Amino acid sequence: MNDDALSPVVAMMLVLTVVVSLFSLWNTIYLPGLKQQSEVQHLKQVEEGMVRIDSAIRDAIFYKHNGSLSIPVPLGGGDIMFNNLRSGGELKTEISENEAVITLTINESSTYEVYLSNVTYTPVSNFWIAQGYTWQDGVVNVTKGNVTTPLLLERRMPEEQAKFAKDLITVTNRDGFTIAYVNMTPSTRNVISGNGIAQFGITVISSVPVLLYNVTNVTLEFSGSLPTSLYNTTNSSLAANNNLTYKSTNYPQYMIYHNNSPTVNLNLERLDIVLSVE
Repeated sequence: MNDDALSPVVAMMLVLTVVVSLFSLWNTIYLPGLKQQSEVQHLKQVEEGMVRIDSAIRDAIFYKHNGSLSIPVPLGGGDIMFNNLRSGGELKTEISENEAVITLTINESSTYEVYLSNVTYTPVSNFWIAQGYTWQDGVVNVTKGNVTTPLLLERRMPEEQAKFAKDLITVTNRDGFTIAYVNMTPSTRNVISGNGIAQFGITVISSVPVLLYNVTNVTLEFSGSLPTSLYNTTNSSLAANNNLTYKSTNYPQYMIYHNNSPTVNLNLERLDIVLSVE
């Protein structure tokens, strides 16, 4: 046997062995680590998007100016130079359990419902951990499975929740008796999934005020899903109204308010905030 003829074959096999070993090492150790690092950056961008959504909704509720804006939220990530496979995600806005958070009943007949949508980001085929985000009742939460924790703990403090709640519904003596409230609902385009960049839209519209004559009583029913700070804030607002006497039951049951005079004119001012994704 000619040893000189076998040498190139052996050398080639050794080279292939080294290449296969390096490729295996790349796939099992370095590639997952790089994908996870890229996914961490992606989730950080999602988190920043949710914080911007929270800030934009708070500004819309506080300033009550008509207008619209969009906020980009990356649905997927985890791609790197040598591997462009991306994870995905779903961005959705909806009303929790399709339930009104506040129901106003005028003279025990006319009913007006107030809704407060939430926002949810759910990861799909994540390369790191299945970490999602939600926005609900003025708080951005981090989710993993059935576990939910606030991104900023102070947002769960009663003082912070009261700041958010006080602008959702207000009662004043202006023009007799005025109730101004925010109604936040999803548009027909309320969910999107994939691995691209979604645009989260916020549209603010001030509706034409409704003037109701000869109002004798107003009933407010608060949903049990709302924080007690909203109940307490509204309770304090109504208690400070000199034109009203009132009685209230325990949260979240009915609060009934009667005017001192036999009847009063009531202005209802609604601010519509429509949330969309595309």
